[in-house]
Amino acid sequence: MSLRHRLAARLGALLLAAAATAPAAALEPAAGPSGCRPADLVVVLDVGHTPEQSGSASATGRREYDLNLALAEAIAREAVAAGFTATQVMKTTGSGRPQLESRSRRAAEIGAGLFLSIHHDAVQDRYLKTWFANGATRRYSDLFAGHSLFVSELGARPAESFGFALRLGDRLQAIGMRPTRHHNEPIPGENRPFLDEARGIHRYDELIVLKTAAMPAVLFEAGVIVNRAEERRIVRPEFRRCVARAVAAALADWCPGERPAEPVACRMPTPDGGALSEEPETGTGAAE
Repeated sequence: MSLRHRLAARLGALLLAAAATAPAAALEPAAGPSGCRPADLVVVLDVGHTPEQSGSASATGRREYDLNLALAEAIAREAVAAGFTATQVMKTTGSGRPQLESRSRRAAEIGAGLFLSIHHDAVQDRYLKTWFANGATRRYSDLFAGHSLFVSELGARPAESFGFALRLGDRLQAIGMRPTRHHNEPIPGENRPFLDEARGIHRYDELIVLKTAAMPAVLFEAGVIVNRAEERRIVRPEFRRCVARAVAAALADWCPGERPAEPVACRMPTPDGGALSEEPETGTGAAE
């Protein structure tokens, strides 16, 4: 590589690093719509990816789409129980950009007052290693764990989106979850600036499902499924139940109605199955 090319590459790396570490432009958070009533709020839980394009594969080969669907269904149960009876799980089929662009449009057609896209996370290829699991060679990385939240300032309601993300970040921390910070790394494919580092909230303006949303919209990465220990925790029904209760409580914080939300009584499971909730699991999930 010539000196000129080396200098250009170095300059590019420095610019990426500066962009990642620079604080995002201030965005003032807002609560839910004035006079918001839980029973009237249409919450759309967007199941990330599709059966045809199922997203990332976990460390043991599970499809991200199946995990997204199971978590979205668990959140819907808890949200309805908390009074958000108009909550809907939205599934999408197909592939490519058209299925992405259809999501916020469909949400608007059914009158969504909040759009929450449910995902599970992966890492850049540079961090992946291989191992043998479930009869095949799989890819994994145990370097990163935790959740992330994303907001687009190009969406129609960024302040309210950020307001809900703040409340969800608080509720996730209250049940023992911690954010991963790898999306802020100054490397290609990441470099997403923080709106709130402690709560793991990033600005990601070009996410199609967020920037095209006419309503408050947040994308939620519930955990890093290529991390082997994190996957063992994520697939447990107790994990989904705790996260679902945290989301329902965040909804009540953002749209309180006539009574304030209560603390979430839930203990997160560890990868080996410890610290479980006492209540029996009653729902079903595609990831089981």
